[in-house]
Amino acid sequence: MRPPAAPALALLVCFAPSLALPASRRVRPGEWGGEHVTVSVSAEGAAVEFDCAHGKVDGPLPLDRRGRFEVEGRYVPERPGPVRRDAPTEGRPARYRGAVRGRVMTLRVTVDDGPELGPYRLVLGGRGHVFKCR
Repeated sequence: MRPPAAPALALLVCFAPSLALPASRRVRPGEWGGEHVTVSVSAEGAAVEFDCAHGKVDGPLPLDRRGRFEVEGRYVPERPGPVRRDAPTEGRPARYRGAVRGRVMTLRVTVDDGPELGPYRLVLGGRGHVFKCR
């Protein structure tokens, strides 16, 4: 005779994989382009190009249930002309936040002790229109 818990245990074993937490949602990898910004997303993070700056995020860009993200990164201002060898390249801490709806991303960047940049509207697979400082 089987103990009464056996049927429940059998169901748990059969359906355990579907009861696991869903894999974390992330911003889709690829090139996201918009006016004055391009974001290259990979599984390892993101590289960002602005008109006169660049930035990066080390690590994935997780999305919450509403398709929003907020991650820490770096922001490096650029300027025209040659770059000195001893010029700092690590940039400043920045917070990258936004939302993804289908193939459209809205992005805002808050630089530590600086202004908020954006909002930018980017499209997955779209070509960014970035005008680098010369």
